[in-house]
Amino acid sequence: MAAIAEQAAKLSLNDQKPAKGNKKDSSAALVPQMERPEFIEHRNRIFDELFQKQQEEIANKPREDIVITLPDGSTRDGKSWETTPMDIANGISKSLAKRLVIAKVDNVLWDTLRPLEASCKLELLDFESEEAKMVYWHSSAHVLGEACELHFG
Repeated sequence: MAAIAEQAAKLSLNDQKPAKGNKKDSSAALVPQMERPEFIEHRNRIFDELFQKQQEEIANKPREDIVITLPDGSTRDGKSWETTPMDIANGISKSLAKRLVIAKVDNVLWDTLRPLEASCKLELLDFESEEAKMVYWHSSAHVLGEACELHFG
C-alpha cells in the first residue's frame, strides 16, 4: 500500500490549458503510459478461451418458444438462448432501453444482454431501483479497480 501512496505522491497535474489550436489530448499527459503487466495478458487469454467455449455451448442450445411475463401481467414472446432483456426493453420503449441498468429474471439479477433460457418473469430495472444502483456502483468499483491495477500494478 505504501508503494501505491509513493507513486500517487509523485504524480503532478499541469493545470495550464493547452495552447489554442493544439488538438492533442492533454489528459494523456496526466497519466504516464505503463506497459501492460504480463499477468493481464494471461488473464485476458484465459477469459477469451472460456468466453469462446461458452459462446459455442450457447450456439448449440435448442431454440424454443418462450413466454416472458412482465410485472403488470402482460406477456411477450421470445426464443430461448436468443431473446435478451434488452430486446424486450427495446420492444416496449426505446427510452426504457436507454435507461435500463439490470434485469431480474425470476427474481435473479440478470445482465441485460444475457439471453433468456426459458419462460420467465422479467423485471426491467432502471437507476430509480435500489438494486440497479447497487449493480451500477458495484460495476463502477470493478472499473476503478482495473484502472488502478493497470496504472499501479
